Amino acid sequence: MSLNLWSYPYKLTNLIPRLAAIDYGIIIVAHMFIYQYFREWKSFIIANVILAAIFTFIAEPITVWLGIYKLDNWKYIYSFPIYILKTALIKWIVDVHLEKP
Repeated sequence: MSLNLWSYPYKLTNLIPRLAAIDYGIIIVAHMFIYQYFREWKSFIIANVILAAIFTFIAEPITVWLGIYKLDNWKYIYSFPIYILKTALIKWIVDVHLEKP
């Protein structure tokens, strides 16, 4: 958002950034469910790709259509690998730290 790649036209309150509930709430909770229910890497990656596709090709276009989210210098497809890589990296970090005695 700070690089003017996308923006949120509406601000819910003056205390929190625009639509922090989506960025720090809904997306993170969805990824936590994926991590909790798909512990093995193969099933985790499959579920993660499906979730990334839903966020990228369904949720983002709906929020743009509703006027909640605005693509400035961004395309939907750019989000797809970011959702996948970000979540896989976090799973790897958590798994490494949980394996230590």
